Amino acid sequence: MATDARQQAMMLAGLGKLDEAENVAARVLAGEPDDLHCLLAMALVHQGRNDVGAMAESAGRAAANNPDVFAAHYLLGVALLQQARHAEAAAAAERAVALDPNQVVALNILATALASMPGRHPDVMRVVEHAAQIAPDAGAIWLPASLSYLNVGRVDDAVAAAERAVELDPGTGTHHLHLGAVYLRVRRYDEAIARFRAALATDQAPLLLTALELNLLEATVPDEVRDLYEQVRSALRHPDLTDLELPVTDPTLVMLRCAYARGFMTACDHDAVARTVGALLRDTPDHPTVRVLAAHVAEHDGDYDSALRLAEGLLAAGLPIESPLPTADDGAAVHHVRTHSYQQLGRYPQALGALEEAMAAYPGVAEFPCRRAEILAELDRADEARAALARALELDPDHTAAKALVERLTPTPRR
Repeated sequence: MATDARQQAMMLAGLGKLDEAENVAARVLAGEPDDLHCLLAMALVHQGRNDVGAMAESAGRAAANNPDVFAAHYLLGVALLQQARHAEAAAAAERAVALDPNQVVALNILATALASMPGRHPDVMRVVEHAAQIAPDAGAIWLPASLSYLNVGRVDDAVAAAERAVELDPGTGTHHLHLGAVYLRVRRYDEAIARFRAALATDQAPLLLTALELNLLEATVPDEVRDLYEQVRSALRHPDLTDLELPVTDPTLVMLRCAYARGFMTACDHDAVARTVGALLRDTPDHPTVRVLAAHVAEHDGDYDSALRLAEGLLAAGLPIESPLPTADDGAAVHHVRTHSYQQLGRYPQALGALEEAMAAYPGVAEFPCRRAEILAELDRADEARAALARALELDPDHTAAKALVERLTPTPRR
């Protein structure tokens, strides 16, 4: 009888009958709290309700108790990725791939998680190429490739990968959405609008609409896309988040307004960044992402004492602090502010200690060994500086600051 109930719970969850699936699974779990099938059914129920925290909890229990079950690790990876817990998502997806190397859905989760982690572009492309060999007609696998290309500054390749995803699978709204976001990044507004309209034509789901609104806000809502922004926010019944006089405390709206601030950062409009962050601090002064943005503003203004205080407070509260945007990592950003502030204040011993912590937490970020090299050079510890530079250039051979410092530290040959 219990076996029938387990199968029924999974079937109901797969059919989208979430309340019925939950009732059946809950009855079994009351007597057998670690039952695999019912934990997986509950993970699917939570996924259907967009409760990713509960989904991660159910899938995590299933994976911990069943290390050789593909579905448990795959669903855990999906949930962690939606929470922007990229390193954990990658670990779960890697386990799923190890259990079944030819499951393209797991390869896609793995590539997407890796694409959001610094220094992992070669790994992303290795996964993408493997998936493309298995399923050459699958468009979705090219989205993490596009994201990874963006993160390493290869914009033309990012556009080409996103266009390939749409070409292979033109009926999926998220593919059009991603291509539109890439076009926005390179200010090809007409093409971005066309892709966003195509996304809306294929999918009106609230999740896609919210992602579209986030992209438009991250672009700072230029005049060319204002009518589309109004259409999307009205469909979601959201207020105009570009009106900074309007108080915002709802978590989703705070996330979206943070995207608006980041858009101004990308556009190097510091006055607009400061105004937007000021509005966020007025409404949600204790929100971690808002405090990260405030630390950036203080750092830009040269108020390194305030920037350092904010960064230290965020670290004391516990990382990772995750960004609402898939291309950003607020944990690395906090370490950036902390180490740079120590450096600018001339507190070199503390800066070196902070850099050790940053490199341990983010071993793929070239900025941190490069900054360590700068400080060691100031302290006349040239050999250690060169070793740190070698690590920075190993991570990013095109790192401008590292290459300039190499030239500075290279002895001039005697004539």
